[in-house]
Amino acid sequence: MPLVFRNDDCKVTSREEVIAAYRLLLGREPESEAVVTHYATEVADLRALRALFINSAEFQASLEKSQTPRPPRPRSTARRWKSN
Repeated sequence: MPLVFRNDDCKVTSREEVIAAYRLLLGREPESEAVVTHYATEVADLRALRALFINSAEFQASLEKSQTPRPPRPRSTARRWKSN
């Protein structure tokens, strides 16, 4: 589904929603206030904002990194005590 961007001055996506998307989906603060303003004024709605972030190279890279298998944890050598 293609992203839909507005061409009018009617603000649908708020500045706070854009900042929240950066924090939640990318795990960081936005790179500039200009980027926040751009997304807040040009992205049609939250669905389009979410799609924009989820389909970004940055999000995809973080997703791949989080799915990389981790080495197994070493077993503890501590004795387990039985309670009587």
